[in-house]
Amino acid sequence: MRIHPQLANDCYLLGRIQTSQLLLHKNALVPWFILLPDSEENELYKLPPQQQQTVYAEINRLARFIEEHFNTDKLNIATIGNIVPQLHIHIIGRASPENA
Repeated sequence: MRIHPQLANDCYLLGRIQTSQLLLHKNALVPWFILLPDSEENELYKLPPQQQQTVYAEINRLARFIEEHFNTDKLNIATIGNIVPQLHIHIIGRASPENA
C-alpha cells in the first residue's frame, strides 16, 4: 500500500501493526502517531466489520501506549481528512501547559 505523499513528507514510517502501517508525525512537540489501515476506502465506517474491529483495537493499544509513556492529560483521536484523502487516524497525546 502506498502512503500519500503528504503523509510521507510529514511522518516517519515506524513499521506495521496487524492491518495498519504505523507512522510518527515529525511534530516533536507532542506524541503524534498516525495509523494507516490497509484499505482503499477513505472512511473508517466503510471498512469491513472485522477490519474495523482490528483497527479499533490498534487505536486502543496505541492510546494506552501514549498514556503509559508520555505525560498526557488528554488524547485526541480523529480521522481528519481535509488535506490527505487517504484513510488515516491521528492519535495525539495532549498535555495541559502546567504538565508540558
